[in-house]
Amino acid sequence: MRTWMVLLMLATGTAALSGCLSISEIREQSFIVGMGIDRAENGELEISMMEIDMDGMKSGGNESSPGGKAPKYIIRNATGSNIPDCLRQIRTRLQKELSLDKVSFIMFSDKIAREGIYPYMDFLVRSPNIDQTVHMFVTTDKVSELFRKDNGGLTNFSTKGYAFVPTFLASRLWQVNKAVMSPLQSTHLNRFNYENKELNFVGESFLRKDRLVYHLNGIESREFNILVNRQGKEVILHADAEKRNALQIKEVKRKTEVRRDRVTFTYSIQATILESKEQNPYRHAGEIEKEGSRLWEKNFTKLLVGTKKQGLDILGIGEQFRMRGWDTAHWEEQIKKLDVRVLVHLKILSPEGKRE
Repeated sequence: MRTWMVLLMLATGTAALSGCLSISEIREQSFIVGMGIDRAENGELEISMMEIDMDGMKSGGNESSPGGKAPKYIIRNATGSNIPDCLRQIRTRLQKELSLDKVSFIMFSDKIAREGIYPYMDFLVRSPNIDQTVHMFVTTDKVSELFRKDNGGLTNFSTKGYAFVPTFLASRLWQVNKAVMSPLQSTHLNRFNYENKELNFVGESFLRKDRLVYHLNGIESREFNILVNRQGKEVILHADAEKRNALQIKEVKRKTEVRRDRVTFTYSIQATILESKEQNPYRHAGEIEKEGSRLWEKNFTKLLVGTKKQGLDILGIGEQFRMRGWDTAHWEEQIKKLDVRVLVHLKILSPEGKRE
């Protein structure tokens, strides 16, 4: 939190020294680090804002804070017909300027995401104060309740996500907006919930245009990393259905063959044995490679079939067709019928990085 204070003081001090007389003092501003968009019980839009508790930071907290610890954030809520209306209500109550340039994430409720996020994307993209690289999240929890329980975990994750989950695939505002506007791309939101007194990163939730239609579970989320060939290194997967051999991915190379009637993705994967229930597993590397290749082909294909049934194109096949000048009309229906195949060639590396 000291870092936030230093940055705020530097920003304010620099502006003052340069002769800018319109800068508000820190106490006259409300610094927002996260925004939530949900549907209230009466059907109106509900906006939740996570504000840095400047007074709590100065005083060291109070007896009403959880566990006697200094609160980090204050949650502000308002309901209305649209985002500007809700922000106006919060600003009026606080009698402060809402500073949105520190926002690091936007959280949609599952209900809002299923209805469609396009109406809200327009405001977020047009706002001159919201950075286009902010993270885009979704939750099945009530957003305001998640914010109250979280107490800063979402902010930490949005700034240090890769430290917590090395295979985390960020979803940014500009990326989501681009996909929402295109009929040929499918994008995802990172899904969280609060369970057992902890913030949990659950996986990816996919949008068809601007509506949420599909979730991946934990294992599928890791397989998705390999399929899209992003953050695939360090993913851990079992090479057999009985989970005897756990492998850690070290390198993924993908080759794509695109035809009008069929698309084939060939993955060359190198991995090390992280844990095995077998004696001398490296002596049986060839068998593990064959079994792992078959299992991963089956699982990757199952994941693709599940997304294709929803009209989702998670591998950017539509863009490949468009670049070749092929027909992409009604792509959501075309992708359902397109023959997409996956081939996997697994190679086991020794601990020294050489295949035995």
